Order: sequence, then structure tokens, then C-alpha cells
Amino acid sequence: MYLLLLLVLIGRSSIYMLHSLMLIVCMKDKLEYWLKYRVQFMIRTVFPFFHLQSETVTTQIINRRVTHHLPQT
Repeated sequence: MYLLLLLVLIGRSSIYMLHSLMLIVCMKDKLEYWLKYRVQFMIRTVFPFFHLQSETVTTQIINRRVTHHLPQT
């Protein structure tokens, strides 16, 4: 009884995984567009400096910290 239930659950989950894989393969172009533009747009909205190169952002953060802690003359 439990073995049959386990086989049914495994079968259903594998069908769902196969269906998801087929959707990803069939909608590859739309998925690529979504990941490329929409997700970047959402990230840029939350983090406005995301479009800059990481080195530039790191340099800006370091410069801010260094100049903030320098004694004023």
C-alpha cells in the first residue's frame, strides 16, 4: 500500500518536472528575454548602481569610507 502511494507520488512529481522542462524548452526565447531584461530591470530598480561595473561600485564605496574618515584640514 505504502509502496504504491510512493510510486504514485514519484510518478506525479516526475510528470510535473517533465512538463516544466518542456515549457522551458518551448519558451526558451521568452525565458531568455525575461531573465535578460525584466530581471535586470527589477534589480536595477531596487539597486540603482547595479548597471555600473562592480569595480566602479566597489571603488566608490571604498572612496566614500576613506574620505569620510579622513581628518579634515
